Amino acid sequence: CFLFASIGCSSIPKEIPSDITIEELTREAQNAFDRGQYKLAEPSYNAAISRAINNTQQLLFVEYELAHMYTKQKKYDLALPILERLKSYYENPTEIQYPAAYKKLIEININKIKESSKKTK
Repeated sequence: CFLFASIGCSSIPKEIPSDITIEELTREAQNAFDRGQYKLAEPSYNAAISRAINNTQQLLFVEYELAHMYTKQKKYDLALPILERLKSYYENPTEIQYPAAYKKLIEININKIKESSKKTK
């Protein structure tokens, strides 16, 4: 909990220091997610996304992690647009090669959301 050490591991940070790397932010977010502290994880994911905007590989990873967290929380209205956008990266080839494993994970989450939507109708 190095990122939140000064404010406590269960507090939502008001501001995330600019010297924290994308990897550190993502690790903190994942740790908070693993502990079920979604309100703590979300700002770290969002900060990592804003810092990864020029690195498409990292951006894909962090956006997927945020969407996966939303899926686990059943916040499908937040997860699905992110997942659909990420899926479109694979459907519209560019010079960038995205990891094939993430395509499968994205599809699994989209299918989970669609299946859940069918059950509630």
